[in-house]
Amino acid sequence: MEVTSIRKIINDTLPFCESKLANHKINLRINDFPESYTIDCRPVQISQVILNLISNAADAIQNKNEKWIQIFVTPLENQIFQISLTDC
Repeated sequence: MEVTSIRKIINDTLPFCESKLANHKINLRINDFPESYTIDCRPVQISQVILNLISNAADAIQNKNEKWIQIFVTPLENQIFQISLTDC
């Protein structure tokens, strides 16, 4: 376990899905949130979950006309954050 920036985890994950998103012409949006949002976690495991969610969303919308995936990071309480994905 280590304290890691959520932004770093997301940024480290993006190279693994960039080509799939580009090939399907899917726009990835990430809400603006402070770099100071950190979590105590296993970063590789969180990255894998985010990657799987992006991949699943990309598969689900690949045949739509308007294609986008939005990542939201929302603070809840006591250093607890919600990371959610929405797709078109």
